[in-house]
Amino acid sequence: MKTRDFGSFFKELRLKKELSLRAFCIKANADAGNISKMERGVIVPPGDDILKRYANVLEVVEGSNDWFELFDLAAVAKMKIPSDIAHNEKTTQLLPVFFRTLRNQQLDEAKMLKLAEKLKEAGL
Repeated sequence: MKTRDFGSFFKELRLKKELSLRAFCIKANADAGNISKMERGVIVPPGDDILKRYANVLEVVEGSNDWFELFDLAAVAKMKIPSDIAHNEKTTQLLPVFFRTLRNQQLDEAKMLKLAEKLKEAGL
């Protein structure tokens, strides 16, 4: 399972659109220094409103796999629960059990994938 961080994924999306750092910043009304630091992981990603603006410039379709990966990686970088999950009462009630499972089981990659599959099957 290949893992990536927010900054490298963001840069990958920007480069796919063939946008230089400066061109992206002009379109997004962003500071080139901050975007560069963000891509290198020196600073955390911005809040959801600004990140939505950036996603629009990158033509990331809301609700697409890239959209969720972008926002999920941003949440991980900020050590927060993604806002759509945090506002879902059914899911948030199950999070403590999920956290205890992760903490107590010391899951390797194969077991983590199996747990993710079970969660999918349960509709979570």
